[in-house]
Amino acid sequence: MIEPLRRRHRWLAPASFAAAVASVMVGVWVQPDAFVDAGGGRDSVLAAPPDATSAARPVPGVEGLRAALLPLQDGGQVLWLMAGTRLEAADILAYTSSAALALPGSQDPALPADARLLGSVAPLGASKLTLAAPHGTQLIIFSLGQQRVLGSLALAASTAEGR
Repeated sequence: MIEPLRRRHRWLAPASFAAAVASVMVGVWVQPDAFVDAGGGRDSVLAAPPDATSAARPVPGVEGLRAALLPLQDGGQVLWLMAGTRLEAADILAYTSSAALALPGSQDPALPADARLLGSVAPLGASKLTLAAPHGTQLIIFSLGQQRVLGSLALAASTAEGR
């Protein structure tokens, strides 16, 4: 009784292994992008358009981050935040405010009272944030993980330079 089972399993195990290898190879051949990560991950999903790249200005206080404010057809504006190098701060958020902000790195880590959240900033690559309603005159980059303001940029100067 055991001898026939041993003979059957002697050929069944290698045949199963060969079938598994063949099915993986066929899967890679049919859809190779599903098995290979190009190294971008979620950080570089969005790329900024050329006009935003050319109009971008560096954000003081945040090394490697550039911002460009471009008009939309419906009267709104779109803010592009482009990180050339990986931003090392944790949970970076973008706010607008009409209040003047102290210099980046100051001892006052609080956001102004009228700060409005625009959205999160990708640590590498580009972030697209839409400003549909009237917005503040200052862009504020805040690290939620570190609970401090990283930098700020005057949006009015950014718009004038982009035109």
